[in-house]
Amino acid sequence: MDFIKQNHRNESGIVYVLSKRDCDAVAQELEAQGVSAQLYHARKGKKEKNEAYDSWMQSRTHVIVATVAFGMGINKQDVRFVIHKELAMSIEGYVQESGRVGRDGKKATCLLLYSFDDYQTVVKMIHRSRDKSEEALKAEMNSARAMLGYASGLRYCRHTTLATWFGEDDLLPCAHNCDTCMRKPRAPHDTDVTQMTRAIIRAVRSAQLKGVNITALQLPSLLRGSTAVKLMAKGIQDVQEYGSLKGNPFWSMERLQKLIIFLIVQEVLELFVIVKNDLAVCYVQHGRVSDTVAERCLRIVWPEK
Repeated sequence: MDFIKQNHRNESGIVYVLSKRDCDAVAQELEAQGVSAQLYHARKGKKEKNEAYDSWMQSRTHVIVATVAFGMGINKQDVRFVIHKELAMSIEGYVQESGRVGRDGKKATCLLLYSFDDYQTVVKMIHRSRDKSEEALKAEMNSARAMLGYASGLRYCRHTTLATWFGEDDLLPCAHNCDTCMRKPRAPHDTDVTQMTRAIIRAVRSAQLKGVNITALQLPSLLRGSTAVKLMAKGIQDVQEYGSLKGNPFWSMERLQKLIIFLIVQEVLELFVIVKNDLAVCYVQHGRVSDTVAERCLRIVWPEK
């Protein structure tokens, strides 16, 4: 909210959210903060959606808060900002949605906010549809994983990263238009995490063999020997590598969580979804290249900075 009020007060913009519930909440909060806002999602009636759209197009409303249902055919020239409050569902969707900003050639802003929880939400949404082919499911998961890599990456130009995804390998860095290019230059820092990655693979495989489902955020706790009642009740103490990093100052919880996100992006690990009593939970399992890493045929180098 502060970003809009401080940088784009009384200017046209779009805030994208993942859920209809968030759509309602964000629009209400903007209005409460004195920012004129309308909401747009699939559960709104056609008349309501048309009224919201017309009000925004004619600049009577400054901000439209929307799910991915909003976007086709939009050609408003003076959109000064597009904010993704959570991770976009795909690289393709992100490019399309962020591409609605600054069509008049004037300065505009794209802001992407994300957490790993967003990625888990996206994975659940992808798996929610039961009529997808295996090929379609794989393609959506690949794009969502690429979106996670884009959001969590801190080294490479955002423009060239997106261009590479679409097969354009000869685009030069933007130099000053994205956060990574604007950041003060510093020496790259790569860490060889091959041995740690193999330990993580052993832990995940051991957990699967013992029927212990662990989330990506519980995995660091397992490695650091957590004695939390909830985790002990799952049987993590019987899993290989349990407590192997206990007291290790180098591999803190935060550092391990960042590494696990990187390993998901690299397809060493992946998420799967279990639905129980209408509650969907993402758990971690070994990914496409885990065997190659475990068999000492592939090194894993982590570009931390």
